[in-house]
Amino acid sequence: MPTGPKLVGAVCLALLAAVIAELSKQAILADRTMTFGYFTPVSALVGAVVGWRFLGGTRPEDGLVAEISHGFSAVILMLFLGFFVFGTYEMLMKSLRRHYADVMEALRGIIDFGIEYAPFLLRYDTMAALFGGAVISGVLTGLARRHWR
Repeated sequence: MPTGPKLVGAVCLALLAAVIAELSKQAILADRTMTFGYFTPVSALVGAVVGWRFLGGTRPEDGLVAEISHGFSAVILMLFLGFFVFGTYEMLMKSLRRHYADVMEALRGIIDFGIEYAPFLLRYDTMAALFGGAVISGVLTGLARRHWR
């Protein structure tokens, strides 16, 4: 059922995911040449799903610290889910080119994708955006939860 906190959580994390996608594009392009396709919209969709289902859909304990903690948990979940989605896509593309010998090697390819691209998120601007976005998303969703019952 649609609620105000779900909408606020979805919008906050979708915007944060789009910003992080653009920042990581800059970092990746500084290191290598590649095309990104639907990277930003898919990232925003992943953020919206996590914001709707997790951040806006669950109720943490009352208090500012719990809201901020919930925001951090949602951002970490968004990052892991994003790595899983893009890693799975990359694995499927490599599988169609017969890059893997067996299923376990293909599943390991998803993890290898995350290990290869996670360092691009460890820049100062990206970490500051993740930290600030987690705090703002948690607080705004908590405000929406208190005011829209």
